[in-house]
Amino acid sequence: RRRKHVLKEEEEEEEQKKKRKKKKRRRRKRGKRKKKRRRRKKNKKRGRRRKNKKKRGRRKKEKKKKKL
Repeated sequence: RRRKHVLKEEEEEEEQKKKRKKKKRRRRKRGKRKKKRRRRKKNKKRGRRRKNKKKRGRRKKEKKKKKL
């Protein structure tokens, strides 16, 4: 036969267990890698647009050599 105070303590412990919130266990995500951030060049001219887009990528015309 158990003593009264021991029984009372056990009941209190059970109640406290019920009251305690269950902690959500975080699942570990596997295979997700952190993306490397690209750094922007500091000396790049930002926001400047090329005025003459047609000439872009064309070869320079050769100058005619003067005859002596």
